[in-house]
Amino acid sequence: MKDTMTQPLQGFRILDLTHMLAGPFATNQLRLLGATVVKVEPPQRGDAMRWGPDGPRRQLAPDYVSINSGKKSVAIDLKEPRGRDLVLKLAGDADVLVENFRPGVMKSLGLGFEAVSPVNPRIVYCSISGYGQDGPLREWPAYDHVLQALSGMAMMSGDEGHAPVKVGFPVVDTATGMSAATAILAALLRRERGGGGQHIDVSMLDAAATLMSTVIAKCLESGMTPPRNGNRGYTGSPGCDTFATADGWIALGANTPAQFAKLCGLLVIEHVLTDSSLVDPASFTRKSRGFVKARDAKGLREHLAAALLTRPASDWEALLNRADVPAARLRTVGEFTQGPLQGLEGSIMSLPPMPGYPQGARTLNVGHRTRYAPPGFSEACSLLGQDTREVLRTAGVAETGIDDLIAAGVVDTPEAHSAPVSPLA
Repeated sequence: MKDTMTQPLQGFRILDLTHMLAGPFATNQLRLLGATVVKVEPPQRGDAMRWGPDGPRRQLAPDYVSINSGKKSVAIDLKEPRGRDLVLKLAGDADVLVENFRPGVMKSLGLGFEAVSPVNPRIVYCSISGYGQDGPLREWPAYDHVLQALSGMAMMSGDEGHAPVKVGFPVVDTATGMSAATAILAALLRRERGGGGQHIDVSMLDAAATLMSTVIAKCLESGMTPPRNGNRGYTGSPGCDTFATADGWIALGANTPAQFAKLCGLLVIEHVLTDSSLVDPASFTRKSRGFVKARDAKGLREHLAAALLTRPASDWEALLNRADVPAARLRTVGEFTQGPLQGLEGSIMSLPPMPGYPQGARTLNVGHRTRYAPPGFSEACSLLGQDTREVLRTAGVAETGIDDLIAAGVVDTPEAHSAPVSPLA
């Protein structure tokens, strides 16, 4: 039973000057934990992720909605002096400021840590970039697939002798957002213990390296580049691989000798366990440690592959998991969201109604089971500048002053213009 404890970040205020994916993903994690997030976007154009390739959902592309719902949108021109002053005013009342411009841009705008810190000494200021705030690569522009290439991640994917393959979703951006959220939480905890504010440097380069920490450790120790595993498991055990079945594919995780023995028993190929030309018999002795070692990896795989072709993937999945042998049928993302993910309580939330957006739309909740309530958030995804008046009014700006700022183009609201300009147009 869930208790009624309030969300852990309730009462904390985040000033979000991020765009695209890594930064907004970080602030989305904080929003899902209860923080109030004020997202500052450029007038008229906003975050490029708002638009996406499907015109009918103007301003509310699904990927934008997934990581920006529940945030307040304020449209401010940071290049205007009065716009800069407004951001400094908002920063004075914030617990956290997050930005993901290239290193040096915020300083040139008069909004760097050295400008914000005197206004709010308790501010946790998080800078997210491709290669970090310092170093020889700091000026390089960065995107997810480019970091996958530079870090060796793409070259680790696929099979030896074949072209490199990047991960099929923006894994580095996502990991960078998670790293930033973790760093911010740690900085807030430090501050609450009397440590004061600080500047955090989070980079996509560091996040990519962290994702590959075990691989990099091997490389540092041996001086050699680890081999490409393709669809095989990381341990190298012959029972950790992906195989075709009667109607699809299945991934097996028979790492230990006990799991491999169970696998062979279910496949009715127990004879391979005693065939010293295929496996090392020492793997199955009482003194053995680690994983199964193949002597003829190709020949052993042929036995496993032939047996797995005799039944559908779903049959093998159920049979093997009942026997405590990790296995999963290869699914599409659609099958995953409609199947296993649906069964996890609290993983998916229904979104409130939004103009021009399909009714009954859903999104993911924070990526772990929680005991506090309510989970996630209840606010819809804001249109560009939808909350400009409310946020500035709360910050002490008079209504006439807001009107003047709108007229001067320093800030923006949806009613100020009828046709926002898509940066992809």
